[in-house]
Amino acid sequence: MNTGLSSWSTSANLYVLVIQPGGGSAYQSVDTRSNTGTNWADAFSPQYDASSTAVPDGHGGALLPVETFLYHIGSGGKFSLPFTAASFRPLLLGEDGTAYVTGSADGSNNTVAAVDTSSGTLKWTTTPGGFNVRLNTVTADGKVAFSYTQNNFSGHLGIADATGQVSPLFAASDGSDAGPVAPSFGSVRASYWTLGTWHASLADRSFAAIAGSNVFVAAGWAESGGSEKKDKMPHLPKIVNYLPSQIEFTNTAPPTTLGFPCFVDGRVRNALRDYSKNPCDASPGTNINRAAEQYRLRQDAIVQKFREDLKEPLEALAFIGHSTVAHNGTAQEFSIGINFYYPLSPGKNPGDEDTWDTLYPVITDNGTPGDVVLTPECQAPDNFCQSASPAYVNKLLPLEKDVSTVKGLGSAWSYGNDAQTTATSPGPPHAPLLLIDKIAQQAKILFFGSCALKPQLAQPGEVPVFLQMWDINDIRFGVPETRDRAMVLPDGDSFPGFDTNTTDLKYAAAIWAKIIEDLTINKMNIFDAVKDANQKVTADTRQPKFMVLGNPSVKVN
Repeated sequence: MNTGLSSWSTSANLYVLVIQPGGGSAYQSVDTRSNTGTNWADAFSPQYDASSTAVPDGHGGALLPVETFLYHIGSGGKFSLPFTAASFRPLLLGEDGTAYVTGSADGSNNTVAAVDTSSGTLKWTTTPGGFNVRLNTVTADGKVAFSYTQNNFSGHLGIADATGQVSPLFAASDGSDAGPVAPSFGSVRASYWTLGTWHASLADRSFAAIAGSNVFVAAGWAESGGSEKKDKMPHLPKIVNYLPSQIEFTNTAPPTTLGFPCFVDGRVRNALRDYSKNPCDASPGTNINRAAEQYRLRQDAIVQKFREDLKEPLEALAFIGHSTVAHNGTAQEFSIGINFYYPLSPGKNPGDEDTWDTLYPVITDNGTPGDVVLTPECQAPDNFCQSASPAYVNKLLPLEKDVSTVKGLGSAWSYGNDAQTTATSPGPPHAPLLLIDKIAQQAKILFFGSCALKPQLAQPGEVPVFLQMWDINDIRFGVPETRDRAMVLPDGDSFPGFDTNTTDLKYAAAIWAKIIEDLTINKMNIFDAVKDANQKVTADTRQPKFMVLGNPSVKVN
């Protein structure tokens, strides 16, 4: 028989086994390939070398390195690697969605590569100078720690920074490797514990705690992620919510301020809630955590903490509360800031030397001297203390745009900062905390549910006072936002001829809850999430639609 006159074809399929929370399972196709030829003697089957395990991505998908590809199961991504991935624990997932993969072209496992799992872009590769690289830990700032074997067969610990530059994990004063070092054919391992302490194996096979740099860990062992519960799940979107005031008035139907955590967590499973000890009436219907959410309600929603949270690399930061408004009740009203919880006198907030709930001298509108105090709040339904005998429950402390830093606005936007913000007594001086020019927030998404933030007063091209407080660009104001940054707020121009400067806080809270659901579960970008919330959330009274400023394509990781 002349096999050269024959033809042949073979194929191979790559599958993963998906095990459902209820115990059911099913095979899911990942890839397929085939070969054909004209000589039976040369026929071969294109089998996959799929000996590694898939790693959850925290969004219902998984990452799987196979041969020279990294598959992003769920999104359909198939990304080329610069080498053949190692077969034993080759992958570790970082907090920002970066995959760190080990492998080599010759089987020595001598290289680490950083890959953007959303686009497949290769960020960097590095070769530590040896072989048998094993990933240990990823830090929140994009460094990856690993063990490896040098060419003299001694075991070492190294760390690559966010650009791929390698140095010893524990360096001596001259930059050399301070150890631990394993003798020939030995190995060392290290994992980050807390507050600068690493747990490491030593050359004699003992175990030690070693003091190093204090870092924030994004991921642990190679099949782990960066879950806030250390539950071997990848990083979850970090979201912080501020509700300093009562959002309910006469209507006590959900959401309410104190009930807002369950209003959200009952839909979007929160890794920071113990559902067995703190259950909600509604259930998210899944055991898969979708977000890591914190709630700063009432007495926890203070301006000092807010200023600190603005420095954190959050996926989203929300404020649902009252504005500080200039020209209140007129057609020219606009927000100059937002109000935070302050305890009744003689209460103290952290950082205050004494109570700031005191009399502040001012000159009234008619030119006569007077005094003002912090704005009070009362128990619903008398939220604004309008009854004959109001019972104060707390005060409000303003965070305002410094009037001296406002740019590009005419006389219609004139205002003065509240006396509380510029006072120097009781100390410390209030302005460093309560007056701002522009805040360089680190959160990707800011949500504000407050009144008159983008008022009808604004003309085309004018940047309202409140928006000048934040480091955000927008094409409507002449500069497109190219960074991963967006802001969501009520649109004062939603309904021409209708006063949309007033925003119902309960409605704003419901809008934000729906946006969170769309961002985390439905994987929408911020523009589509806001559009969906505007369509599906109804209000008791006519309310402004919400809008997106900045980059409309921002998504949470």
